[in-house]
Amino acid sequence: MSNLFISPNNEYPRYVGDILIDYPDFDGVNLPTGWVAVQETERPPVQENEIVYEISPKLTNGLYKQSWAIRAVTEEEIEKRNNHPKDWQEAKKLLPFNF
Repeated sequence: MSNLFISPNNEYPRYVGDILIDYPDFDGVNLPTGWVAVQETERPPVQENEIVYEISPKLTNGLYKQSWAIRAVTEEEIEKRNNHPKDWQEAKKLLPFNF
């Protein structure tokens, strides 16, 4: 069984725990009325200047499948990445406390 679901209210992503809140006797096999399983798919590879993100599942041949989109990295994201501390020791220096 899938680990991703669409709820009867069309909420996505939802998980087994969400089903169990309303259906504590859920057996993990027979979905309650209105719940739909979503087939997980592999996240596509991206280039260094791209970002991959999940979008709404697509209905293909009667089965909902996890879907992905790829977009170019923005100038702002590049700047944040380039200004981000490269290692933990450098990052710790920026904290207002010691641990």
